[in-house]
Amino acid sequence: MTNRTVEVRPHLLATPAAALAGGPRILAISGGRAGVGATTVAMNLATSLASEALRVVLIDGDSCQAEVAAHCGLTAQPNISDVLTGRKNIHEALQRAPAGMQILAGSISAEAAPAISPRMRQRLQRQLLSLRRHADWIIVDAGHQATELMSLLWSLADQVLLVTAPDAAAVMDTYAFVKTLLSNHAMNANLSLAVNLAESAADAADVYRRVDQSCRRFLGISLGFAGFVPPDPSSVSRPDASAGLDSRQTTEPFADAFSRLVHHLTAAPAANAAPRRMAA
Repeated sequence: MTNRTVEVRPHLLATPAAALAGGPRILAISGGRAGVGATTVAMNLATSLASEALRVVLIDGDSCQAEVAAHCGLTAQPNISDVLTGRKNIHEALQRAPAGMQILAGSISAEAAPAISPRMRQRLQRQLLSLRRHADWIIVDAGHQATELMSLLWSLADQVLLVTAPDAAAVMDTYAFVKTLLSNHAMNANLSLAVNLAESAADAADVYRRVDQSCRRFLGISLGFAGFVPPDPSSVSRPDASAGLDSRQTTEPFADAFSRLVHHLTAAPAANAAPRRMAA
């Protein structure tokens, strides 16, 4: 089933949780297209943050491919649909995961994905705020299609991390994704780019330069550069976070890349900052 692109009117957007009552910082991670590894980045970032003794909640908000729970050996029930519809509160729906994280499983059911009512928006915001005494970070795998659920998760985020890959098609799709993001949504979050599957820092910098130049020229904004992740040979047979980043199967460059991403994200201001507009 193809998810339709939706327009979110600014006055319906929720207030980011970290701006309210000292809530946890919320990071939404989206891929510019399918297959660039946004879910892998989300899971490994969450694992890396948890390894720093931070309290982490990982939310699967990808209504097209809800895979986080399965990758971590958990069940698909309860899930985000139960929280949105009020069948369960978020504390009842969370599952304990590897590395001490807690996970809210995703759902691809028609019940939650197509239509997010104002009541659902308010309910999810309240539920996330209820985590403020129990979580330091909320990491959201928000998918790669602009569904209403993605729109809601973006609006709640303090930071949005876009994930792309070095191939030309991924670069073009990422620019198109940013354009859609900014044209359909009132973006108040920090917006940065991470390059997955990059063979070197130079390759990643070139990808970032191309995307950022297009955004500067045609959209009047500048993206932050969060860093890059090299290919991990072990991911061919183990594309999940269930073993944690300290696994012997995980290569040192791969683990180091996530340490750098964590440093970039934790060093960023907690308060909202809109994407950097270029001077006229």
